[in-house]
Amino acid sequence: MSWLLVSVMLTGCAKTNEIKLVNSGKLDWQHIEISAGGLEWKREHLKAGASWQVRFKTIKEDGGHLKAELNGETIQSRFGYFTPGMAEDLEIVLNDQGHVEVKHVSP
Repeated sequence: MSWLLVSVMLTGCAKTNEIKLVNSGKLDWQHIEISAGGLEWKREHLKAGASWQVRFKTIKEDGGHLKAELNGETIQSRFGYFTPGMAEDLEIVLNDQGHVEVKHVSP
């Protein structure tokens, strides 16, 4: 019975990560894929001026990866590092020139 209590306590202590993707330009981004902390998310479209946010608990230690298309060109970027039990809050800003800016956000 005590192992169950310890397991529940450790699971409850897991920190939540947040990644916010912001399209700061006037062009739409397509075929967006994000992977981080052992998880993956896909979104077909991010309109100009829009944002998309994901919250998750890391299940595997690894770095983040973004892959997306702008005007038919594939853009890729690596960002952050995600460790179980630790939180990482990032804002990833995309612009019309295909630049990707990663900002660490204070919790």
